[in-house]
Amino acid sequence: MKLKGFYNMTKKKKGLGIIFDHERFDFDRSSEVERKGTAHDRKALKATLESFGFEVKAHVDLKKSDITKRLKEVAKKEHADYDCVVVAVLTHGDESNLYARDSKYPSEMLLGCFAEGHCEAMAGKPKIFIIQVNKPLIISLLN
Repeated sequence: MKLKGFYNMTKKKKGLGIIFDHERFDFDRSSEVERKGTAHDRKALKATLESFGFEVKAHVDLKKSDITKRLKEVAKKEHADYDCVVVAVLTHGDESNLYARDSKYPSEMLLGCFAEGHCEAMAGKPKIFIIQVNKPLIISLLN
């Protein structure tokens, strides 16, 4: 039965979950920058999404270029077997930037890969973005 005003979430695999977890950063070796305990959050989020019927892929400490590559791969994927996509980023950042292992990137980069014209297979399906940011970083190397 399809309910009016709700997304269809009836497929065996409810969706695809992609987690980008950043614990260490190459641009600063201080222990203050490391996100200790993030592995626990990643595992809990992965288990939660899997309990809802999502296929989940977790990536740890990727460089910006690798994040871009993974997002483009997901956007080009045939999503006929999925009702939804969840992208989660666990990192440092601020209102407009997130941090990969090697550099910062605009948070809009996540959304752009799934915008109209970039991911036709997800048209009309929910795309959920979860961003967990510990603290903003002020690092002159990235500015």
